Amino acid sequence: MADSQTSLWQLWRGEVYTGLVLGLVLSGLIFPLVWLTFGSKLAAVVVLALVCAGAAASSVGLLFPWVLSRWRFDPAYGSGPVATIVLQDVLSLWIYLLALRWLFG
Repeated sequence: MADSQTSLWQLWRGEVYTGLVLGLVLSGLIFPLVWLTFGSKLAAVVVLALVCAGAAASSVGLLFPWVLSRWRFDPAYGSGPVATIVLQDVLSLWIYLLALRWLFG
């Protein structure tokens, strides 16, 4: 990112695309198991949450180090436990709970 001539917007779009693809692949792998075990509604929640969480996690993975760099902190801190556990995992759980609320009302 430091040596790239690509704009942050283009980098972010690429990260979101990658996260969406990973979320779709993971959803395709887990959907049949969740559907057979728990039913179609929960399977839909898991698919929606995985796709959204994939996009969100890849965005955090790009934007958090960028923000740290802009604030004159070492951007390497953005790839440590704070980014992965606190931001990405909590954000993924929050997305899952929002998907549950949205689909189950």
